[in-house]
Amino acid sequence: MPLLWRFEVEVAAQTLVRASDPPLSFPVVLPFSNLNLILSSFNISLIMVNPSPDAGFPALAVAVHASFPMFLSLLSLSRSCRG
Repeated sequence: MPLLWRFEVEVAAQTLVRASDPPLSFPVVLPFSNLNLILSSFNISLIMVNPSPDAGFPALAVAVHASFPMFLSLLSLSRSCRG
């Protein structure tokens, strides 16, 4: 399989996601576009590349959306542990 040097990324939807269990000092809601500001020392981007699931892309989108609150909480914990 040849390497892909260029590919297009399309924004399929935009939504606000609440962290499931953030510390009190962490903002409860962050726009997805501001995730790069959470760690504040460097920029991050979240791009997921997955094989096409048997159930189709909507099933993958539902799974990612369902797990994102825990992801935000884990990011907030790693930030609060840094001091």
